[in-house]
Amino acid sequence: MQKEIRGLSNVEQVLVDTADAVMDTKRKIEFGVQQIIYKVGELVKLSGGQIDEQLKDQFEDITKTILSNQTEALGNLTKKVSGRRRDNYDLTGKF
Repeated sequence: MQKEIRGLSNVEQVLVDTADAVMDTKRKIEFGVQQIIYKVGELVKLSGGQIDEQLKDQFEDITKTILSNQTEALGNLTKKVSGRRRDNYDLTGKF
């Protein structure tokens, strides 16, 4: 039984580590998207505003989509980690 409990504890740690990695990846993606937006903004300024407004809107839409997807994935992972932790506590509480 103790092996099973230790195994569940290890699974929990893997899930927590995975969640941390997802958060780190999300921050990196957000930073990269912000850099792209900044560079595009600079190009617009240098070109005298000749870049079409639609292009700017498309970049904003892409940014929102990426961040929304990352946030949703993180939320799903958080729910799974919470569920696993709850299962782990339920199991250990019975012994």
